[in-house]
Amino acid sequence: MKKVLVYLLALLLIGSFTSCSSSDEVEDLLSDIGLDEPPSIAVSGIVDGELTASTVSIGVWAPKKIKSFKVTIPGLGEMDFAQAPTVTQLPVYTALGIDYEEVAGAENYTLRIGSDLLGNLPAGEHSIPIMVTDMLDQSIDTTVSFTKE
Repeated sequence: MKKVLVYLLALLLIGSFTSCSSSDEVEDLLSDIGLDEPPSIAVSGIVDGELTASTVSIGVWAPKKIKSFKVTIPGLGEMDFAQAPTVTQLPVYTALGIDYEEVAGAENYTLRIGSDLLGNLPAGEHSIPIMVTDMLDQSIDTTVSFTKE
């Protein structure tokens, strides 16, 4: 009798796991538990490829916490501000006021690239690739381009 009950219980469990087989049901389930909110990026100070402010602000939002926040600053290279800086990156972190321990695990963070760094860029076209990844490995990336006169 115990074997029959265990067998029926196993069938019931297997049936419950396979009952959410349609993609709509899975999407609804993910939405209900909040797993459908990927990170997002917002940039200000650049509009239609032109610098419109002395500071470029890059805001990232990750409801599932920031795991990685990579930005490639022209002339300085790629940096992951959610990771400890290398010896060569430390002066950049210091100049930007970055404490990687505040970035890693945060739900949102805003990086401000001020006129001191922007002013040192040569005239011409520049791009800033940005990527943020959350703790669930959901990520988003974008590249912001601008012309410096």
